Amino acid sequence: MLNYGPPSTSTWDDERHNRRRKLMTITNEGLGLVRETMSEARLAEEIVFARLTPSEQAQPKGLLRRLIGIEDEADGTRDE
Repeated sequence: MLNYGPPSTSTWDDERHNRRRKLMTITNEGLGLVRETMSEARLAEEIVFARLTPSEQAQPKGLLRRLIGIEDEADGTRDE
């Protein structure tokens, strides 16, 4: 049976039937590239967020973490 009503709040339903959701993994080569470029990424982050207060910075950073599936502080990069 198809349900055309509002989306379900069930985690099982959302995860199981969401065709947009794709499992991705990173290769060892990709992980190495991330590690190599992390200092440049941190510098770019400092430049982008330099004019914002810590509270203002937290909003877009939190949204970005949610988009990529990282819980706050779970990645050890939370600035405070």
